[in-house]
Amino acid sequence: MIIWEGSYILMSKKNRKRRSMIAVILLIAFLITGCEDKSVKTDHIIRIGVVTYTQDDPFINAMTDQLKENLKKWKQII
Repeated sequence: MIIWEGSYILMSKKNRKRRSMIAVILLIAFLITGCEDKSVKTDHIIRIGVVTYTQDDPFINAMTDQLKENLKKWKQII
């Protein structure tokens, strides 16, 4: 049973013990997760990617054909 009396709360011994255990468990959990090795591992290997393009790419050809058709239609409208 919690009774407000002034600026503090009176609790039963059972609730006080339970809250103390929860507080201790949370404190330990925060300390364990905070104690990691935070050193930054640097990788001294340089990786280079190479992309090749060929003129017979069907996707690019389809896009350019559609663009040409759209430009022809736009010229006819203007």
